[in-house]
Amino acid sequence: MLSLNRLSYYRLNAWLFIAFMALIRLIYINFPPIVPQEAYYWKYAKHLALSYFDHPPAAAWTIALFTAIGGDSPFWIRLGCVIYATGFTVLLYLLTREIALLSTGQPERAEKIAFYTIVTVNVTLLFSIGTTIITPDVPLLFFWMLTLFAVFKLAHTQTGVWWYLAGFGLGAAMISKYSAIFLVIGTLLFLIWEPAQRHWFRRKEPYLAVVLSLLIFSPVLIWNYQHEWASFLFQSADRAKSWFRFKPHYFGQLLGSQTALVTPLIFAGCLYALYQGTRRAFAHAENSGFAYRATQFRFLISFSLPMIALFTLISFQSLVKMNWLAPSYITLIVALALLWAEKFAQKPERASTYRKWTVAAITLAATLTVIAHVLPLYPILPLRKGDTWTGWEQLAQRITELRSQMPPGSFVFSTEYKIPTQITYYTNPHLETYSANIYGGKGLQYTFWNDLERIKGKDALLVTSNASPLRSWQRKQIEPVFERIEQIDQLDIIHHHKLFRRFTIYRCYHYRGLPPQRER
Repeated sequence: MLSLNRLSYYRLNAWLFIAFMALIRLIYINFPPIVPQEAYYWKYAKHLALSYFDHPPAAAWTIALFTAIGGDSPFWIRLGCVIYATGFTVLLYLLTREIALLSTGQPERAEKIAFYTIVTVNVTLLFSIGTTIITPDVPLLFFWMLTLFAVFKLAHTQTGVWWYLAGFGLGAAMISKYSAIFLVIGTLLFLIWEPAQRHWFRRKEPYLAVVLSLLIFSPVLIWNYQHEWASFLFQSADRAKSWFRFKPHYFGQLLGSQTALVTPLIFAGCLYALYQGTRRAFAHAENSGFAYRATQFRFLISFSLPMIALFTLISFQSLVKMNWLAPSYITLIVALALLWAEKFAQKPERASTYRKWTVAAITLAATLTVIAHVLPLYPILPLRKGDTWTGWEQLAQRITELRSQMPPGSFVFSTEYKIPTQITYYTNPHLETYSANIYGGKGLQYTFWNDLERIKGKDALLVTSNASPLRSWQRKQIEPVFERIEQIDQLDIIHHHKLFRRFTIYRCYHYRGLPPQRER
């Protein structure tokens, strides 16, 4: 009876935790200002397409769906985040419980391991911030988790129908973000690594699942075909140009960003899980001496190690953005929970010490996460480039005032995508804006949105910030496409007598259009 009660206790706590986090997020997403990335994907949604230059369309389609229902407020733009995050957590709980039950044979321990896994994932900065800001990572993580669940079920049950759910999950993940290709790599690695799964290569189901995933991914293929493979080239060949120069400081940046976002103690635990999990995965079950079979660790490591290995290698040559490794931590944290539970079982005399480390890791992560969620609501400390939410409404108001004093048709642009997208979002009615594409720079998706012929002969406002000031080389590119440029205004965003952001505004006279050599 005691065992049943404890099993019910952890199961109930898991579902209460999932519901509580969903409720807190539904309330919270109303309050932080829209950040540039969100405004950019919101603008995607206002220009619905099969796909886009930077990313596949899932985030944009999600925003379009909910803003069509409720409008362009932060709540409706971000509602998809909460739904995806809740589904992700449910699937993580179910997958971890199944793996732990198969590994331990004890339902009570399986429920406990699953509960602490979902808590650990949700208190890290990397995952918790992503559940309240809409980016391509949000649908990616949900569909990544769905694919993991399906692959584990088909491997465990040997039931071919699970391949079709895996194919759906893979296709949906691929229309979320291109890094979903690591799901293919992970699945192939697991099938090859685990002898009992190799028979699937002789079955029809995996190949039909691939066809299904390609059908779901086909809008992205069609868009790229129609636009000279622009997105594929941008995410592959264009990025690879910087991979052949040795710049080890980028590895230091990656290590620092991962330590901060995963939070220090949990990140250290993930490194431990990567080492021990890989060691267990190579062990022979009959003589390993470990509590958990190698099969489970082969599954978990297959979906972590390839991504970590590749991006770590790239980080010695180029910048690896802080969120790129997010999917790899999912199965690492599951592995960490299994290994940590094993320590409790094998060394009960040290359980008190292990428990203190568990509490310390979760408490530290939760504290950092709460602080990170409070900062956008109460601007206390200037974060320079780390502050992506301050001052946009004031800037939009100033731009509206300045444009009212200029000739009709005057337009607004910047040297990057963040400032113009925020101006578009915060102006009423929403103002069409332009990016570096107007002078032949990298305009990203703006290159496909803007008709530059319409603005020839018009005056413009160029807006920069202290986070991204106007460089001399940029000015040299801009000056030939206008008759003249002059600084006309400066907007300082100040809180508590501290400068948070400074916008510099230039007036540019008579846009001439792109020089012939820069025309797309």
